[in-house]
Amino acid sequence: MALISIRQYARLRGIDESAVRKRTVARGGPIPTHGRAKRIDPEEADRLWLVTMSPAGASTSRFQVPPEADAPPAGAGPEALAAWLGNQHALTQARTALLLTEAKVRRLRLEERRGTLLNRQTTLAKFFTTMRAVRDAFLAWPARVGPELAAEFGLDQTRVMIALERYVRRQLDELADVRLDLGARRPG
Repeated sequence: MALISIRQYARLRGIDESAVRKRTVARGGPIPTHGRAKRIDPEEADRLWLVTMSPAGASTSRFQVPPEADAPPAGAGPEALAAWLGNQHALTQARTALLLTEAKVRRLRLEERRGTLLNRQTTLAKFFTTMRAVRDAFLAWPARVGPELAAEFGLDQTRVMIALERYVRRQLDELADVRLDLGARRPG
């Protein structure tokens, strides 16, 4: 059959011209265009349109899918029937994977809007800042408390502060081995 314009093909199918443009190869779809005028072969476009038609798109289209598009080829041999079933199975798997991925993305966006989803880098940076402040407070503690303890027990102030610093540093060294576990990273 002769090549026709995208507008003519949209009129022929009874759908919007933008829906046809979205399905051309130039926009990432399966329907190839030919020449500078971007004409399409209607027979080839019909075949590709039916194979990639989503159930949601089928219900919104003014074009009704013929019943034979969902049925195996009539009078086909076992090889052709197996190929048709394989294509249907692959298409179903691809649609299912797409739906699952879209559902995950929607769930993540909802969690992000609710504030229950935390950015990993931000969380790690805040944890680091908080732990640094805790460490600094512990290191300053012997100089603040040492003179009071020395006066209370009648000991040498310098020796008390040195002993306290040694014990605080030992404790901080033990705590340095503790790691923040945010769970395993999930792909995707």
